[in-house]
Amino acid sequence: MKIISILGIVLFTMVVSTINAQQDKARTDRFKNIDADGNEVITIREMKSYYDGKVTKDGELMDYKKMFYALDANENSIITINEYVKGEDWKLAYKYVHKWKHSVTEVDNEQKKEDKKDKARLKFEKIDVDKNDTLYITEVITFYKGMVNNKTGDPINGKLNFYTHDVNNDGHITFTEFTQKADWKKGHDRLKAAEDKANPRNPNEPSEAYIKKRIDEFSIVDADNNFKVTIEELTEYYKDKLNNKGKPVNALFQFFGLDKNEDGSIELGEFASKIDVALARKKFKAMNGKK
Repeated sequence: MKIISILGIVLFTMVVSTINAQQDKARTDRFKNIDADGNEVITIREMKSYYDGKVTKDGELMDYKKMFYALDANENSIITINEYVKGEDWKLAYKYVHKWKHSVTEVDNEQKKEDKKDKARLKFEKIDVDKNDTLYITEVITFYKGMVNNKTGDPINGKLNFYTHDVNNDGHITFTEFTQKADWKKGHDRLKAAEDKANPRNPNEPSEAYIKKRIDEFSIVDADNNFKVTIEELTEYYKDKLNNKGKPVNALFQFFGLDKNEDGSIELGEFASKIDVALARKKFKAMNGKK
C-alpha cells in the first residue's frame, strides 16, 4: 500500500509539474508576442497594443493597465519575463488603482486627445519660423501659401486662418489659442474688419449691389439701345417717379450729376456711378446764370 501511495504522489507531482511547465511555456510565448521590440521587457504601451480590443471570457474588454500594474512586481514600470510568468498580483494592482480606474474607452479618448495635441504642437512649430512660441500673420500666410483644401481644392486662405485662431484678436496666436476649436464665422468677421480698416471704402464709391442695379436699369432707360442715355430718355424714365423724400425726381439734376465728362450723354460707366452732386449744382448755377 505504501508503494502505491508513493507512486500516486509521484504521479500527481509529475502531472502538476507538467501542467505548470505547459502554463509557463504558454505565458513565455505570450510574453514574446507582447514584447513587440524584442528587448525582453514589456512596457505599458506594448501591453496596450497587444490587448487592444481583446475581451475576457465574460465578454468584457480587458483592462491592460490593471493587468500591467498587477504584473509589475518590483514597481519599476516595466515587466520582465520572470514577472510575467509568475502571474498577476491583484493586490499590487489595487495599490495603483488611481492609474487604471478609468475605462478603456476613456483612456483611449484621453490618448487620442494627447495624440491630437502632439500633432498640433508639431504643426505649430513648423509655422513658428522665428521659434518664439507665438504665431504672427506673416508666418501663417507664408505657411499656407500654395496649399489647397483637400475637400474643395480651393486655395487655403492664410489670413482667414490667422484671424480665426487669434481668439482674443490681439495680433498674435499662442499655442493655447491654436488648439482651441476654430470659429470660422468670427474669423471671417475679423478678416473683413481688418481689410476694411486697411482699405477704408470711399463713401462715394458705389457698392456692388448698387452697380448691378444700375446696370439693369441702364438697359431700360436707354430706349434706343445705342448705349447712351440722353436727357430726354432720362426724363421719360423718371416721369412720375419719387425720390426718398417723396418728391418727384429732378431728371435734369440727375443728368447733370451723371454726365461727368460733360459730352451731353450718359454712358454705362457714368450711369452706374454715384451722382456728382457738386457738378450738378455747378451746372445748374451756370444754366441759371445764362438766364
